[in-house]
Amino acid sequence: MSYVSEMTDEVIRNMHMIPAHSIDEAISMAKEQLGRDKVKITAIPDGVSVMIESFDY
Repeated sequence: MSYVSEMTDEVIRNMHMIPAHSIDEAISMAKEQLGRDKVKITAIPDGVSVMIESFDY
């Protein structure tokens, strides 16, 4: 998952996401990772207020 934000790259990586510095960069990264010409985008307004919790199964 790529993340576009003003947060530092280190903070984004610590949240287990890949930093991108623009929407265009994030889209290019997704296309390359998935090997597709088109990708779906999820926008989360005020995303910094969303808490992410991960679990080991």
